[in-house]
Amino acid sequence: MQEMALRNCKLLLDSFTQEDFDSIVFTWVLHKDSLVEDLIAGVSGLCSKPYLFSLVCDEVALRKRIANDPGKQRDVELALTRLEQVNSLTLAHRIDTTGKDISAVVQEIQCIIAPEHNVTPGA
Repeated sequence: MQEMALRNCKLLLDSFTQEDFDSIVFTWVLHKDSLVEDLIAGVSGLCSKPYLFSLVCDEVALRKRIANDPGKQRDVELALTRLEQVNSLTLAHRIDTTGKDISAVVQEIQCIIAPEHNVTPGA
């Protein structure tokens, strides 16, 4: 299953690189450095510099988010395990989303990538 998911992710990313996009934002729960490495290796020729971000929150916020999604309530323990695994990743910028709205998270990401792309964050 994991190999199939990685293969599908690589194919999806490859299809985006065939278009004329300046940037591609790809989101997926990659909870092990080895998964990140496999994915990056599969698309390494497709982008000049991948930026890796782990969007995390604290356990209380995670439980609250899951409680607000009735279809996900049974997945609490798996989500907590994944949170612990994601917090141990070494390859990604970790951004704590606890108590932040989407625009604040986007601005943090822009501040990391902006210097290399000559972009003004928030512009």
